[in-house]
Amino acid sequence: MKKSFVIIILMVIFLFKSGISQTPLRASILIGASLPLSEFANQYDGGLSFEGGLFYKVPKTDMNITLTAGYNRFNYNKAYFNDLVLKNLGLTTENFTFKWKAEDIPVMLGARIKFPSGKLTPYIGAEAGIHFLKISDRFRGDTIKVGATVPNVFYFNGVETASETGFGFAFNFGLEYELYPKVNIDVNVKYNYSKINITKTYNVFMTQSLQFTAPPLEKFNSFSLRAGLLVDL
Repeated sequence: MKKSFVIIILMVIFLFKSGISQTPLRASILIGASLPLSEFANQYDGGLSFEGGLFYKVPKTDMNITLTAGYNRFNYNKAYFNDLVLKNLGLTTENFTFKWKAEDIPVMLGARIKFPSGKLTPYIGAEAGIHFLKISDRFRGDTIKVGATVPNVFYFNGVETASETGFGFAFNFGLEYELYPKVNIDVNVKYNYSKINITKTYNVFMTQSLQFTAPPLEKFNSFSLRAGLLVDL
């Protein structure tokens, strides 16, 4: 997923420089962390986040047209599954040792409005685009059975690696600080939302009277906190 992100950024820079080489362009690279929210935060923990962007300044305005590609990593919180089992079956889980992750690459088009005030420039922005999500791994929807003789042992026979694609949007705000002529520090907070299938419905079965069904997770939202450099090309 990280290699795909780099390839996307290089292709975007080449196309922009080839097609509109005489226009006022800026480029940024930011790094930070992603923080999941609401139900997504119950199932996944935050992780590494970085983003590259190209910005076209609309003449005689304080608006930029933005094109960004990012990478966000999330790690599955196995305590979520353990808590479901304890709540519904009254058991602890002895053999859940998976280290799953979800890697998200959003490619977004949007606009940024700046409020110049000397060297420090606040801005707000909005974006829409496509999220490419790779999930390693998740339950594929089969029934998970609990051991009859050793009830704390679960038979995880339904795991899959998956790739999902979905529409998403984002809102962001931040600050640009002029470090040198044509070189700025960019600090950015972004809210991300996408309707995308992350987990499937699955059933955990012990007996007819002791079982439960976990609902699917079909959307995610998160904050990304990043900082980096923004330069004039």
